[in-house]
Amino acid sequence: MTEQSEGKSESAAEVSGYSFPYGVPLVLYPLFLYGAYQGAGHWWGWVCHGVFLVSVIGFMVTALRRVSWQKIQAQYPDLNRLTWVLNYLLFFSLLPALVWFFLFGAKWLQVCF
Repeated sequence: MTEQSEGKSESAAEVSGYSFPYGVPLVLYPLFLYGAYQGAGHWWGWVCHGVFLVSVIGFMVTALRRVSWQKIQAQYPDLNRLTWVLNYLLFFSLLPALVWFFLFGAKWLQVCF
């Protein structure tokens, strides 16, 4: 039995690589957007806007900072910079920011102008 479990752990170690935190754009971002929509006019709606936008900016900074990339590159040498930047900029920053803009930002632009 120990030989089988050792074989499974070795094969799992070989397959594992860097795992992007896809739970953020698939679970947390929709929850924050829903909270911002439902909380329009309430203080907690503004908190949802703030947390959403700060996390989008944080992922954008993570994608563009070379120091963050070098830390991950040292641990996972098979991950290339293009994959890193595209995943973090596209899925964690630009698309969520566009969704937020079309849901909320366009209304604010109409009010201001």
